[in-house]
Amino acid sequence: MYGGKQYELGAGDCVMIDCRQNYSHSTSDDLWTIRWVHFTGPSMPVIYNKYLERGGRPAFHPEQTFDQYCSILKQIYDTAMSDSYVRDMEINTLLSEMLTYLMKDAWDPGSEVYGKDRSDISAVKAYLDLHSSEKITLDELSEHFFLEKTYLSRLFKDTYGTSPIDYVIQNRITNAKTKLRFTDMTIEEIAYACGFNSATYFARIFRKIENMSPREYRELW
Repeated sequence: MYGGKQYELGAGDCVMIDCRQNYSHSTSDDLWTIRWVHFTGPSMPVIYNKYLERGGRPAFHPEQTFDQYCSILKQIYDTAMSDSYVRDMEINTLLSEMLTYLMKDAWDPGSEVYGKDRSDISAVKAYLDLHSSEKITLDELSEHFFLEKTYLSRLFKDTYGTSPIDYVIQNRITNAKTKLRFTDMTIEEIAYACGFNSATYFARIFRKIENMSPREYRELW
């Protein structure tokens, strides 16, 4: 059981899950054996999200690479039991090799998970379009859409060519340009209405993007 779904496993099946999420496993009266390894470290959430992005599934059957997985697992176990002074480095090398096989076996751009992530990014863009004048942080977006923030930012940039925060800033400048042209609001009023925390910061960002001050832009019209 993982992610609210039940997977029935057979001989030769493999599982790749985020163990920070709820999961459980059980067997029938016919007992079976599993071999497992735990990946950990600060970069693993990003790697696992990349696995999902490529279409990686929680459970899969590696037709061509099963022997390689078994061989690497055996080497990891043997190395862990050894007294080699470079044991940790050797294990790290083997884990990297296993992750390489996992990434290769995961590739499936038509998978349900891959499509869901792309759909989520469309939802992120729609959310930013609607709330660009409000205070928005990457941490808040990550919590709101249940996507790891580094992965969210990378996928957004891959899809739209810019980061979520830069996209918000561009939206704010576009909105400000409209107000400069078609309203009598002051520069300070426009700054706050578009989501900037000061007129000075607004003017600096506006000049950086438009190569002129908000006042100079207004005078053009």
